[in-house]
Amino acid sequence: GHGLTINGSNGTFTGGSGTITVQNDLVLSAGTFTAPSSTLSIVSFDDLVNPMVIPRGWTHTASGTFNSNNGTVEFITSTACQNQPDIPKDNANLTINVDSAVPTSGTFNNLTVNLSVSGTILTVPSNDTLTVNGAFIWTDGVIDTGTIDAKGAVTVSAGADGHTTTTSLLSLTGTGSQTCALNGGGAVSKLTINNSSATCTVEGTGTFTLEGSFTLTNGAYNGGSIANSFNSVTTAITISGGTFIATSATMTVFGSW
Repeated sequence: GHGLTINGSNGTFTGGSGTITVQNDLVLSAGTFTAPSSTLSIVSFDDLVNPMVIPRGWTHTASGTFNSNNGTVEFITSTACQNQPDIPKDNANLTINVDSAVPTSGTFNNLTVNLSVSGTILTVPSNDTLTVNGAFIWTDGVIDTGTIDAKGAVTVSAGADGHTTTTSLLSLTGTGSQTCALNGGGAVSKLTINNSSATCTVEGTGTFTLEGSFTLTNGAYNGGSIANSFNSVTTAITISGGTFIATSATMTVFGSW
């Protein structure tokens, strides 16, 4: 479908077991939205011929209730609409807005970010936190501002691109065993590890890049066997607990310890 808005105190939407694709904004202002138990795709399209800056995405405000239904929410981009005039054209950027007054407004089961259109950005407002209780998979694209609070397994792929303004935070705060794969070629803005049972391991090829601050309170960071680059010159590397294992390759640090 195209956009989807739920704005009625008695309004309900139940996704069932099939995959649902929203090709515009999903707005939940009141009522209840139950996601499918499989995948809910929020798709933003890029018109390379007639680009317009009209960000699409997810807005959850007021008294709306979101039930993840143990499924996956994915934010993706596509250029497929160029020959489909009925689909809104935009620059493929996406925005997630969640209201902090709604305790579960930013809570997901599994969350995937795959912005395959070059240069596209997923913006999370600076005061918003997205809590991911299941798997968080960052396949491609930029995540700008806001916090991803990951409680389960984390995968940062080679296409992940931390914004150079170093304003978004990936935080590992689970309570049980938590794995985190940081792939070479990928970049994270800021990284915090605060789970005694969490291990972040750098793997793959190329260079893994951290653009901003690094904080290790509990858990472990293993730099693997490829280059690690901690790029920020203005924010510190803080290790107050846990285990830090430097890469066996080259580690470049621009900031202070």
